[in-house]
Amino acid sequence: MHKISIIIPVYNAEKFLNKCLDSLIEQTYKNIEIICVNDGSQDNSLKILKEYQEKDSRIIIIDKENEGVSEARNVGIRKSSGNYITFVDSDDWIELNTIELLYNTLLKEEVDVVRGNYFTNSSYEKVESIGKLNELENRKILTNDKDFVELVVNKLLNGRLPCYTVLLLIKKEKLLRTNLFNKGIVYMEDTIFYNKLMNEIESIYFLETPTYHYLINPESCTKSTEFYIRNMYNLLEVHKLIVNGINEDKFEEKEERIKLITTQISNKIANYFFLMYLSKDKSDKELKSLIDELIENESLYKLFESVDYKTLPKHLVIPIKLIMKKRYSMLFFYYGFRKVIRKLLKRK
Repeated sequence: MHKISIIIPVYNAEKFLNKCLDSLIEQTYKNIEIICVNDGSQDNSLKILKEYQEKDSRIIIIDKENEGVSEARNVGIRKSSGNYITFVDSDDWIELNTIELLYNTLLKEEVDVVRGNYFTNSSYEKVESIGKLNELENRKILTNDKDFVELVVNKLLNGRLPCYTVLLLIKKEKLLRTNLFNKGIVYMEDTIFYNKLMNEIESIYFLETPTYHYLINPESCTKSTEFYIRNMYNLLEVHKLIVNGINEDKFEEKEERIKLITTQISNKIANYFFLMYLSKDKSDKELKSLIDELIENESLYKLFESVDYKTLPKHLVIPIKLIMKKRYSMLFFYYGFRKVIRKLLKRK
């Protein structure tokens, strides 16, 4: 049996670590190493990791300064000694047969990567939903198949196929060819990684069986204006990296794929403007100044200028046009109207 490395970035996860680690040490597949990268936690996370390490020698702890989830994963990958690699986030957990099922599927189907399915949990006891794969359900697909771009790559770029790295079991030799995760990217780092990985593999299998529990953590949903601004700039960098990757990758239909990622990034940024308005932690005058600064960013202006408005939800087209023309009074009036509509819809 090959060794499988499970890599967990850990940052201030003391409330969730026990559930996560218990699901790993109790796996039915035993030849594993559990690499926990403590990314500068300021709570009791490191203490909990050490307590578990005393009980299970398969746990490896790397204690480092905070550099973000991407670099934490990179450090774990470099430390790993397994033939195959998978990831788990510290506030989630997996089914007890997850590693065995993914590994056996990978061998049986003779593929480079297996992507499992997932539960979305609102609590440890309550499942809200199960991921849908539709035509990819229990399907092996080769990257040189004529419909691979349409069925896989395009869906990754338009968001219809969630880019959850934690669902993947990957041959290490293939993973290392991607140059790993982009350090400094804090949001949509998985999308960049997926697109790089699809260029380095020959085959992937989509397993319909849910193996991973993704916990919706209300405490992780920061709602400050600074948070939204940081993510906007991050998204602009993501867009640049993915577009550059598309122009250099092995797949055709480059213009169509650039259009898809431009639509998705524009969608997310436009939504952030509305969330900034809803946060109410800035006055209208301060908000106008911040939006002014954002739209004067050449990358953002070009993004909004190049997006095909026909591909965006109608409720986002109006604010984008108002932002580009700096008509903020009308923008805030529109946002106020939209806020009222949202409240009415929630009551139904």
